This record gives sequence, structure tokens and C-alpha cells, in this order.
Amino acid sequence: MAVQDPDFNMKKIGSRIRKFRKQSEMSMKEMAGRLDISVSYLSQIENGKVNMNVVMLYDVVRVLNIPSVTNLISDFQVSPVNIIRRDARKTIMYGEDIRQDFLCATKEHQLEVTALHLGPGTRSKPVYHQGDELCYVLNGRIKLHLNDGLEEYILDRDDAAEYSAVIPHQFENIGTETARLLLAVTPVAF
Repeated sequence: MAVQDPDFNMKKIGSRIRKFRKQSEMSMKEMAGRLDISVSYLSQIENGKVNMNVVMLYDVVRVLNIPSVTNLISDFQVSPVNIIRRDARKTIMYGEDIRQDFLCATKEHQLEVTALHLGPGTRSKPVYHQGDELCYVLNGRIKLHLNDGLEEYILDRDDAAEYSAVIPHQFENIGTETARLLLAVTPVAF
């Protein structure tokens, strides 16, 4: 989910940013300096006249020492987590040897797909970025940590999870073998 989605009201977010800035007793000049932006651009953000990217949104949260980005967008809808179990997803067979598993329905946007290999007991770094992400477990057993560990899901081989990538997320291999994950991201993050 991008910040410029229609579900988001930039004026409300800007107003909340101004409120948190004033509560922190931080001047516009000081905050703009910490964000490495101009005071006039910060003014446009606070007045809801520009669309912020996700990185800027998280920078604002960090600079203002706000516990979570949800404190800025709590009135807005965030895509729910969609756990897709192996036995619950749509599957089409093309003869005996070809099977197509539908892990999620995507709209027409750019798509980035990567393979992530995690050794036993390892954990990826927490990341967040624009868009949506799908994690498909090719091999092993993982724990998906969302929202700085506030939500955790155990995923086994052939399980998948679909979530908004603006939520901080990381993967932990809780099995005894190397875990292999297929990650699909839209739009392209890197």
C-alpha cells in the first residue's frame, strides 16, 4: 500500500505530523534539518499538499520518536495479513505433471521476485518498503515477524503469507534445515 492510495488523507497525516512536532517542542527548521529537507517542503507535508513516500513517512516517525507509523495513519485502512495455507488455495492441474498454484491475485503492477535462503537459526534484517509482498516457503519452517514483532506467524513448506510491505517485516528460520523462501514484491523495491 502506497501512501498516495485513496484510502489515505494527506491533510490528516500532515496535521498529525504537525501535532507530534509541536508536542515534541521541535521547530520546523530543526525537524526539516533532521529530515534533510527544506522548511518549505516540511510545510507542504504538514499542510497535506504533497504525497510522501514510505521512506519519508518512516523517517518522520523516527525523527519525532513516534512509537509506530500506525499512530499517524490509525484512522486509515491497512491491508490485512492474508495467510494462504497449502490446502486452502486455488490449484489448477494441467494433466498429471503440471500444477499451477495461485498464491495471490495481483493487479497489473511491476513485480519483483527473489529467493531468500536462511540457514538454521538465522534471521533476516527487518525491512519495510512501498507496496505489497508475498512470502512463499519453498523449503523449511520459518517465523514471519510483522510490525516489529507485534505479530508473528509460523509458516511451513508450501505456506504463503501476503501483507502490506509498509509494515516492518523479517523472517526467522526456526527449523533445522536451510529455509528457502520465494518473495514477490510489487512495485519493484530494489
